[in-house]
Amino acid sequence: GASVLFCTLYADNNIFVSIKRLALLSVIWPVAYIDFKTYRIPNTFILFGLGCRAALLPFELLFYDQFFTALLSEVIAAGALLLACILCALCLKGSIGFGDMKLFIVMGLLLGLDGIWSAVFTSLLISFVIAAFLLVTKKLTRKDAIPFGPAIVIGTYISVCLTGM
Repeated sequence: GASVLFCTLYADNNIFVSIKRLALLSVIWPVAYIDFKTYRIPNTFILFGLGCRAALLPFELLFYDQFFTALLSEVIAAGALLLACILCALCLKGSIGFGDMKLFIVMGLLLGLDGIWSAVFTSLLISFVIAAFLLVTKKLTRKDAIPFGPAIVIGTYISVCLTGM
């Protein structure tokens, strides 16, 4: 139903784009809670996201005329995010966790180049607001870690719902 709504509200969407976005949103919402509580992102959610993407591939190959363009976009997005995360982890110790990296790869595979940049930007913006609030209210210090998963989830939800990708 939500996929049909996205296709109706956003004329540029097709059913496959909507299903990928909804698969991503269904995979990442529990990630926020678990990462908030345990500072870990379980591989179960990452594998489920990859499984959703793999299950959709044969249908896209048969019925989506821009399949190869979309797949190339998704692979480039996932690779670019992986490279950015690795560089961030190497340059700033403790800046991003391995679970966050894997979550970004799944996001790249499900959003592609068209949708990933707004989702990442919004996630970073949300993370900044959360960190600034916690520092101003003195609930955390600069040396404390905050879970990035909730910010990724909130930013992705906002991005997908506002842009309809």
